[in-house]
Order: sequence, then C-alpha cells, then structure tokens
Amino acid sequence: MSTRRLEEQYRAAVRWYPPRWRRRFGDSMVGVLLDVADSEGRRTPVLGELVDLRRRALVEWLNALVPEAVRTLVASLSTGALAAFSLVYCCFVTSPAGFDATATSGRLPTFGPFLNASPLFIAPVLVMASAAFAGSRLLAHLVGVVALVGVVVAAHVRFATGNWNGPGSTTLAFVALTVVAANVGDPRRRRPALAAFGVVGVASALLGVMRLPSGRPWEYQFVGDAGWWTFVLSPWALAGAGLLVLVAVVVLVLTRQRIWAAAIAVTWLPWAAAATVTMRVFAGEAADALVIAFGSIVLAVATARRARASGSAPEENSSKPFA
Repeated sequence: MSTRRLEEQYRAAVRWYPPRWRRRFGDSMVGVLLDVADSEGRRTPVLGELVDLRRRALVEWLNALVPEAVRTLVASLSTGALAAFSLVYCCFVTSPAGFDATATSGRLPTFGPFLNASPLFIAPVLVMASAAFAGSRLLAHLVGVVALVGVVVAAHVRFATGNWNGPGSTTLAFVALTVVAANVGDPRRRRPALAAFGVVGVASALLGVMRLPSGRPWEYQFVGDAGWWTFVLSPWALAGAGLLVLVAVVVLVLTRQRIWAAAIAVTWLPWAAAATVTMRVFAGEAADALVIAFGSIVLAVATARRARASGSAPEENSSKPFA
C-alpha cells in the first residue's frame, strides 16, 4: 500500500471527528500518524488503529455536546445517587422486612427471598459504585453494563411472573437512564459521589418513613413498587426536588460555577424523567408534567452550553492527540 493510500485512510478516520476539533488538530494528527508509520516502516495501519481513531472521535463528539469536566461530575453524582436510591428502594420495596402478607389478596410472586427481581440490577449498581469509590474506572464501567443487562432481565422476570410489585416500568427506565449517566464519564470523583449518596439516601429514607401522602407517617413498612412512586418519591416530592435543583443551578451560574451548574442539571435528567411520568400517570397533571420535562431539558442544554463557553470546549479541555 502506498503512502498516499495510507494518508487517505488516516484522513478518512479523522473526518469522524467534530469540525472544530479537525480544524485544530486534524492535520497535525495525520502528520504524526504518518511519521510513526514511516519510522516503523509500515504502509498499512496497525491492527485496531483505525477503530481506535473512530472510538476517540466518538468521545470528542461527546465532549462537543457535554464537556469532559461536566461528564466526570455527572458520572460521579449519578453513581452515588443511584447507589443510595437502590439501597433505600431495596429496604422499602424489595426486602420482605415490613411486608404483611395477610394484607394482600392472592399470592405474591417472589424472586428467591426477595419480593421482586430488582436485585438483578441493585447488586450490580452497588458493585459499580464500590468499584468507582475504590478507584477502578474500568470495573465500574463493566459492571455498569451488567446493571443494564440486569434491568432487561428484571423486566422479563416481572412480565413472566406477573409480579404486581414490579419492578415497574418507571423504576426500570429510571435505573437504566441513571446507569447510562453514571457511565458517560469518569465516576471516580469521591466527594461528589459521596455527597450525592448522602443527599439522596437521607432524603429518600426520610420520605419513605414519613410517607406523608399515605396518612400513616413515621412507620417503616413495605410500600411496594407503585407505592414507592406514589408515597415515597411522590410526584410532588420529585417536583419539589426539581425546584431545589433549579435554585441550586441558578445560584451556581450566578457565582460562575458553570461546570457544577451543568453537571447538576444533566444529572437531574433521569430524575426529571421519573417526575414527568409520575406527575402524568399517578397525579394526572399533564400540564405540570410537560413543564417538568421541558424545563429540565432546557436547563440542561443551556447550562451545558454555558459550560462550553466558559472554557470547557472540547478543543480547549480535551487531551492532546495520543496523550
């Protein structure tokens, strides 16, 4: 293969990158690749080289949408928040503790010692969070894939057994979206992850014990999957959380903490999806559901754009080629 043919292959791979990135790094990248190939006496790319170039291109496109610094915080915050959600959900929905079998009509299909198949994704989520806290990014990402598979299998188990305790579609979709958010960047920022774990864990546990919409507060009792989104993370509780997120993001923007503002706004999106569904389905408030969905998306997009404009654009913040 001629040098010209080799250059054409490299330039074809570089065309996968965002236009701004290509303008800044494209020619120098091709030059480095050709110099390395010439020094090694090659006239063809090494095995997997073109695949790796395209993989890096996809990462740069992701950076062009959401800066890497934002994605790192989103991954860490989502990891901690989802771990806390999973633990509290397990206590109030999955665990047989507090479950009164005489209060239900008919036999409740179980999943071993558990009241539904949620351990199929709860266990991987907790391992994923542990791996991130321990500093293993690769293991965290690999177990994240296992968690997504667990969500799919749990859905099949639920439909196969007809378990009224779920896990329901809202839970499954929320967990899947949050797992994806936890894997869009490096989840090993411990302080943000632990902060999210604490806030979500304490808030959801308190809401689970209080269960204000049920009229029976301050009792630890099985609530079921539907009750989780009706009495614990109720539509109005999630709407209130969204309002707090809005206030926090505005304050962070005004104080020029734009990376944090964007990270919190993007991290909120899976929760906004759950709030939208529960507000529409459980509360029957279509207009409020639309406001939550539209407002959350606008907030995330606007803050991400501000984060890029503040100096976190991919061409300024991403690593140099081959670094």
